[in-house]
Amino acid sequence: MNAVAQNGLQFYFSTNNTFILSKNTKVQADFWYAAAHKALLFNLGETYSFNVGLRQSFLNNNLQFSVLFNDIFDTASLSKLESEINGVKTVYGQNYSSRHVRFSITYNLGNKKIAVKNRGFGNDDERNRAN
Repeated sequence: MNAVAQNGLQFYFSTNNTFILSKNTKVQADFWYAAAHKALLFNLGETYSFNVGLRQSFLNNNLQFSVLFNDIFDTASLSKLESEINGVKTVYGQNYSSRHVRFSITYNLGNKKIAVKNRGFGNDDERNRAN
């Protein structure tokens, strides 16, 4: 076999952002990008993903509605994988789609007016003695 590994550098960039539009409304925008690169016997194509989400709160933040659009452009899968071994060129692509929409509703139950007693440690007297 005449195959020689051709490892190279890869550029990867990621950003995650939350924008507060009001006291009760937040927008999330996330993006990542992996540039084309060489790994072992393969030339791998670029991949990237763009996600957007919205969270809206109601009833003094007791009720929250969220929606997230993941991988909007359906580009997070490896679309190009090439290799050439002994003069035989192989080109492969896949689409394990991660594109989806997620909805969620959260409601917090319970009484928020209950006072919580601060408890100390059993050895507080010993610890204070050193001061």
